[in-house]
Amino acid sequence: MHTLTRSILAFVVSPIGILVLGVLDSTIFNWFPLGIDSAVVLLSARLLAGIHRRVRRTSAIMLAVLDLIPPPFPFTLFVLAAGALGVRAPTFFITLIVCRAVRFGAEAFLAMTYGPSILRWVDSDIVHDVGGVCIALAIAGSVVSIVRLVRSSGLTSRRAAA
Repeated sequence: MHTLTRSILAFVVSPIGILVLGVLDSTIFNWFPLGIDSAVVLLSARLLAGIHRRVRRTSAIMLAVLDLIPPPFPFTLFVLAAGALGVRAPTFFITLIVCRAVRFGAEAFLAMTYGPSILRWVDSDIVHDVGGVCIALAIAGSVVSIVRLVRSSGLTSRRAAA
């Protein structure tokens, strides 16, 4: 019996087990309060040590890859996580400087190479026409949304009644 309980618990505290619990949790046949929450906490606690070791070992590579991703990627959260997980400061700053130099250097190179032709294209009549149509559509959509909001809130019927 003890072995069966351990086997079931090992299955439940696995990624596939959490998926099964999630499916069962959405049915009326399963009633296990906080079951999926407990399984997620146990799985996270089990994986945390391995993640912590991996972050310490490969933190510079992870930061390098994440630093190359342009906004709106939330890079600040990963910087905070690196500090919380104890990434070595010299490794962090050297990696950050090198990756930023590569990223912004590549952007500068592309701007020098393709910048004049892009500026000519942006200043063309077709781009201005398409931009004007997009602005007009945005304004029209905003007006329609505001009118629908006012109508659904009942402000017009209250004013008419008053």
